[in-house]
Amino acid sequence: MSSKVEFQLPAYPGRRNFTYPTAITADESELIWTSVKGSGTIAYREITAIELPLGDPDPGQWTGRCIISGARGQVLQVRCGSPAVYAEFVRFLHRQLSAGDRTRISFETDGNRTPKADRLIAFGYLPCAALGIGAFLVIADKRLAMGIAVGAIAAWFVYAAIVDALLPKSPTTYTPDPLDEKFLPR
Repeated sequence: MSSKVEFQLPAYPGRRNFTYPTAITADESELIWTSVKGSGTIAYREITAIELPLGDPDPGQWTGRCIISGARGQVLQVRCGSPAVYAEFVRFLHRQLSAGDRTRISFETDGNRTPKADRLIAFGYLPCAALGIGAFLVIADKRLAMGIAVGAIAAWFVYAAIVDALLPKSPTTYTPDPLDEKFLPR
């Protein structure tokens, strides 16, 4: 391939969650990006990891992120602006990788919770739900009961976050050839 392809997508150089409209130009050897926050390049031979997080398995929770890490410490996080453009970018990126690149690069996706974490979160929900429902059944002051119920729900979310932090998801890898369509918007 001797021509260049340009993609207009929200992206950020780094792992922060802020994105800016970014022009990403790809050719046979590298990605070049330009945004209001600056510009950079990453050669395909420098890519050390490509991460395609899926997020929550529910279809409405698809994250649409492609995080590309390079050997010089550069990171480009590309977000889904237009689903069609994002899907074409991800496909194009994977097509550009040589056989050597495919063996060297770590292809990662977010993992799944461990069964123990799932059980702890599910069982943690029961006392919080019981407290919330019990507050409405026992306490005559409905404002106080509502406050206790909301507090119980908040406690469960905090508890679930602590379980997730103590028992993190086990990272998994994916096979780039062929690229599974579950990583692309529908």
